[in-house]
Amino acid sequence: MRLFYTFKQKKTYSNLISPERKVKLIALKEAKTLGVILYLKNSSCHASVQSINKEAEKYGFNVTFIIINPYNLEIPDWCLKDNFIFLNNKIDISSCGTPQNDKANIFINKKFDFLFSISNRYCFTMEYIAKLSKASFKVGIENSNNNPYDLSIKVKKWDFSLDLTEDILSHLHLIEPQ
Repeated sequence: MRLFYTFKQKKTYSNLISPERKVKLIALKEAKTLGVILYLKNSSCHASVQSINKEAEKYGFNVTFIIINPYNLEIPDWCLKDNFIFLNNKIDISSCGTPQNDKANIFINKKFDFLFSISNRYCFTMEYIAKLSKASFKVGIENSNNNPYDLSIKVKKWDFSLDLTEDILSHLHLIEPQ
């Protein structure tokens, strides 16, 4: 069963056509919008949200979060804000991992200055959303041959998503586009 599921995901992913987009890197302090894909099962998901919100407050950019909930966990109170989109397994996500309603399309079609995909494990749904996103600059972990990111960060399996969040933010603070 797992082999069929993986094959179906690969076939789905290989048929994807990335949107035409111009990769554009700006300084983080000049960003106006940020899209963040998070995996709820990560133990430091809430801490990552707090860290990103702190940066957003500091620099004045708007953040939209899309939370992937593969195990249909109870939605935490900190996710019940207007800038959160929640995707639940089997309700909003198909059996092969693709989003199956307009909630994800709203996020995918928004032209963010940056897109962060933050998870310490591989998640097909996250990679699928990142691949289709119209964001100007995409950042995430390197974990597949179909890497959809403009900046990929190599992590060890035991790294926490909060560490990844902090790494992404510190790397982007160092970049000053010409």
